[in-house]
Amino acid sequence: MPTRFLLLILFFVVGISCAPPSSNLEQKTSATPTPEAYKFDGEKARAISDSMVDALIKNDRPVLLSKMEKGARDYYDQASFNELVDTMFTTFGSPIEAKFKKAEQGRKQGTGGYDKPVLKHWYAVRTSKFDYGSHFIFVEIVPDDGAYASSGVSIVNFPMGVPKDMQ
Repeated sequence: MPTRFLLLILFFVVGISCAPPSSNLEQKTSATPTPEAYKFDGEKARAISDSMVDALIKNDRPVLLSKMEKGARDYYDQASFNELVDTMFTTFGSPIEAKFKKAEQGRKQGTGGYDKPVLKHWYAVRTSKFDYGSHFIFVEIVPDDGAYASSGVSIVNFPMGVPKDMQ
């Protein structure tokens, strides 16, 4: 069971450093040069992200799993994936509705050489336990097998305070 809990943490609460992909998103700059940013199709990526949030609200777990990247679909069977979602809902409540807040682009890196560009969409969420303003859903979208898929979805909060651009 401790291994499953660690996988839950890795799967749902992986922090990434983000920089936005286009001028219609909040601009961030870096003192160090970065390689040319991956060009996401913002509309397609956002559509997948929105559909994942909708599936969370409807508690449609097969749809959620089907939109995950291949590595996650190969690793988790539906029962294991359901346990992860159960833990998230037990902790934060079931999502009732959500409002898009922002998108950030960066890279997601992990063990074994995992390294992909990521477009992270943030949504304010009202759950069965918390009202808007304190909790958020994020959906990470990555290129996967010639299309886009999610590398992670979670409900989170900011114990040190909600960032100004998310209020």
